[in-house]
Amino acid sequence: DSRNIFLVGFSQGGITSATLSTNIDTTVNARVIEGWTCHAGWSEYRGINAPVSEPVLALVADQDPWFQDSWTRGSCGRYMNSENGSRSMVYRTGSLMSKHSLLDDSDVQALVLEFLRSHAID
Repeated sequence: DSRNIFLVGFSQGGITSATLSTNIDTTVNARVIEGWTCHAGWSEYRGINAPVSEPVLALVADQDPWFQDSWTRGSCGRYMNSENGSRSMVYRTGSLMSKHSLLDDSDVQALVLEFLRSHAID
């Protein structure tokens, strides 16, 4: 369905999902970033390059073992437009707080599916 294109990435793919620039001819409905903080020592990996109107869902564990250095800790929340349906989920408690891969969890799967459905075009 060419009307419903979503950019979804995990870990290094999450970096791509966050930083890939699009233009008027290559927009997507929304982006999902899993297992990435949008913080890095390299400027080209920092932030989100989505257009201001493009919703983003970011998922990261507070104690993700890959992101414990001062330059990689954090979340993508500060780079988001909160007025377009974007959301940053940081798992700070429970069994997910120290996981890198979050989509193995059925509650996280449901959250992502709801986000995708809410930005799909009928």
